[in-house]
Amino acid sequence: MTVLFVGDRPSPHNMSPDIAFVGTKSHATLMDWCKIIGAQMPQFANRVDPDLNEKLVKAKLYAIPVVALGNEAEKFLNKTTVQFFKLPHPSGLNRKLNDRQWLLSKLQECGEWAKSFSTGGLNAPNARGHGGNHAE
Repeated sequence: MTVLFVGDRPSPHNMSPDIAFVGTKSHATLMDWCKIIGAQMPQFANRVDPDLNEKLVKAKLYAIPVVALGNEAEKFLNKTTVQFFKLPHPSGLNRKLNDRQWLLSKLQECGEWAKSFSTGGLNAPNARGHGGNHAE
């Protein structure tokens, strides 16, 4: 399953400013999360990416689940018509990640939502978007 993860802005540790998360500690965390969620083909973007709108249109057209990573990504996606699931930002500085049981519950919920979204598109149960978030 393909999932589009949207973050805030590139870290100075990114291997390339054109590739969100790659080369950061958050990327390793995200890859672990992808296994739990069932995202075998993850895509990554930041809200400041010049091609983000194009990626969001494709996600909407092809029923690709979109996941907001953190508050800034959520704020951005709330201004769009894209339905999404919100997870905490994968930064090691995020204290919410210390509660492993809570995190695992959210990741499993996200995986269930993503599977139902990718098969049901706009009619997926629990799909959220403009004006609301789903997971925090």
